[in-house]
Amino acid sequence: EGDVDVEMEEPIILFDWDDTLLPTWHISEVMNPCLGNSSSKFGPLPEGSEFCEPLAAHAEVVRKTLMAARRVARVAIVTLAMRPWVDNSSKWFLPGGDIQDLLEELEIPVYYAREHVTKFQRVAASMEEGVDVYTIAKRNAMKK
Repeated sequence: EGDVDVEMEEPIILFDWDDTLLPTWHISEVMNPCLGNSSSKFGPLPEGSEFCEPLAAHAEVVRKTLMAARRVARVAIVTLAMRPWVDNSSKWFLPGGDIQDLLEELEIPVYYAREHVTKFQRVAASMEEGVDVYTIAKRNAMKK
């Protein structure tokens, strides 16, 4: 009240990539077995796959979600995966979504959390019970 001068900062929305924007569990546990792949194998869908149409519909939902979020806030994507997972997986599993182009157009950065952990933090996490290096990685990436 009175003399308090609060500077309003632009809101920030952070999205996790796997199992938030990309249906990773569904891909590894449902689609891959149906396609005869191991659950850990990821790559382009076979042409004419029964999964193309529902994934294209999901890609449109992802596009609309990112565009709506960007209208009201700065947006970033965080992932524990290794580079270039977001680029590759969006091409393979979000057909017609042109997600990489959208991210560039909307100026949405992708932070690969593992790239934001120092050697000291890795060592410290391995020595202290209950400390998860991946939690540290995501926290550090979110601070960016």
